[in-house]
Amino acid sequence: MIGIAPAPVPRQARAPHDPSAGRTRARHLGGTAALRQTAPTQSLHKLLRLAKQIDTLMADPAPRFGFVAFAETWNGRLAMLGFVIGLATELLTGQSILGQLGLG
Repeated sequence: MIGIAPAPVPRQARAPHDPSAGRTRARHLGGTAALRQTAPTQSLHKLLRLAKQIDTLMADPAPRFGFVAFAETWNGRLAMLGFVIGLATELLTGQSILGQLGLG
């Protein structure tokens, strides 16, 4: 019999709002199915939390540019990061920071 596939077996219908759907099967499979079932839910919760944080930041009327505390804090953080990267490159290459820039 070529080209004939068996008829699909219908799944047991469950109410869409039933939170316990699939949990008993996950216990029988050693919990791996439970991890796969909750991973998308956890990702969605993280995404919603991030969206709420972004909304909070966007609604904040405080200025972000100029000589304000927010801008100066990030300027200091990035300056420290650049200095550490320069020192690490100096340790790896043996050239001073000014030598790396062609100034020394």
